[in-house]
Amino acid sequence: MDFFFNPIAETIIVPLDHGDPQSRKITVTYHFENEFDPRRETVFTVDDPIDYAFQGFDLSESIKAEFNWVRISGRHFSKELEKFIHENANQDWEKIYRWLNQNQVSQDIELIRKKILCERKVMLIGYSSSTGILLHYLSTYSQSVDKLICINPFLMDIQTNLSFWNFSNYFQNQPTVLTDAEFFGFAYRSSVDYFNSDPSLRDSLIDSSMKDFKENHSNSMEIKFPTSFAVRAFEHTIELMADGNSDFPVANFLKEKSEPFWTTYLEKRFSLIGTNYDVGLSFGGQVIILGSAYDLLINPKVVDVLAEFFSEEYFGVI
Repeated sequence: MDFFFNPIAETIIVPLDHGDPQSRKITVTYHFENEFDPRRETVFTVDDPIDYAFQGFDLSESIKAEFNWVRISGRHFSKELEKFIHENANQDWEKIYRWLNQNQVSQDIELIRKKILCERKVMLIGYSSSTGILLHYLSTYSQSVDKLICINPFLMDIQTNLSFWNFSNYFQNQPTVLTDAEFFGFAYRSSVDYFNSDPSLRDSLIDSSMKDFKENHSNSMEIKFPTSFAVRAFEHTIELMADGNSDFPVANFLKEKSEPFWTTYLEKRFSLIGTNYDVGLSFGGQVIILGSAYDLLINPKVVDVLAEFFSEEYFGVI
């Protein structure tokens, strides 16, 4: 007989703004995805609005059996916070960014770790966009982390700072059948190793794959994008184009979805929250970074560069 475990939802009360001692409180949610056993190591994953919109992330049953898995939905998926944001007729986008940025999420994660594990360390597993949040958490709370696994890290700041060629460059001077939104979905869901193929075969594969996506998957792009998606889109694109201008379809789509934050930022130049990758050099825990040849959102070299921020004694790159 098969037994199925229903995820157990738990809540924790956190400050709306961790930097304001007088801040109102909000409730955020996390889930135990399997039965918690204090003798096992504990894995945290974080639901990211961009990952959630396009594909989502799950762990294999074998990993679930070996570890405690805690999936944090957090403030990005808080209906209470979303309602509070929309109660105000004149929305203050600077404040909304402050409430939903990756530093606030990281401080929530630390409170959840303390509630569940007390002083025990946690293992982090990040996929695509959520990797950025977990790297920020590591940069602030490295003493709380035992192991870090990054899968297809979507880190536009590394790619931009080193001027890496990316998949979007391929289309700068070529027409495409896809809109910017469809292009992002196509790149996110890629399952073909285009760029290790013979150039003539590569071009044919790209053309046929995009047409297939347009015909069979474009309806999947008709999704709702909450405010939290806009914040994550802004956090990614601000690293890519400081002046708000780009010719890349991936960046154009994310900028379009975060337009209110861009408009406010260009007017006010409010303070931004970045990630100090250099903390990784002193991190003594284990690190595994996995990059897929199918990943078209960023250049695969980003994986190699990210690895350089960690001690060779502790990390592996696949």
